[in-house]
Amino acid sequence: MALKTGMRQGELFALRWPDVDLPRPAQGLPNRDVLLEYVRRHPVDRLTICGGFAKLSKLAAGHLDLYSARSQVDKAFLAELARRGGADPALAAEVADANTGLAALQLCAAAGVPLGDLVATTARDEALAVLRGAPVAVDVICIDRAGAVVGRSTVAGP
Repeated sequence: MALKTGMRQGELFALRWPDVDLPRPAQGLPNRDVLLEYVRRHPVDRLTICGGFAKLSKLAAGHLDLYSARSQVDKAFLAELARRGGADPALAAEVADANTGLAALQLCAAAGVPLGDLVATTARDEALAVLRGAPVAVDVICIDRAGAVVGRSTVAGP
């Protein structure tokens, strides 16, 4: 089962990952809370959540309704993740002041800070928390608008 996160169809169809094993058909549901609650009640062996970096940064920050105006990309949260990933105070300040999530990602990439992987791992952990121990392995893949992978987590779960 794969999670749809508002990517444009062209972005979604451009994706190619021979190393991602999706043993079940992909389905899209409107919000992460709906999908994750469904999977909690009807477990699958593995859930791969794939989406745009900015949308998944919202999930990493604990927001489940990724389309709503109620949640925005939290650049202070991204700055803290970057700091944990090795960013110095000056870079963390630049990330906090970035205009967009993509700009924050680009700043970190130029400095060798794996912000995409940090967002993917934190989003995976948020998804696992919603699943509350359901027997589902979860991994997260962040992509940019061109469909390039910019971050990924390892697979984790019971």
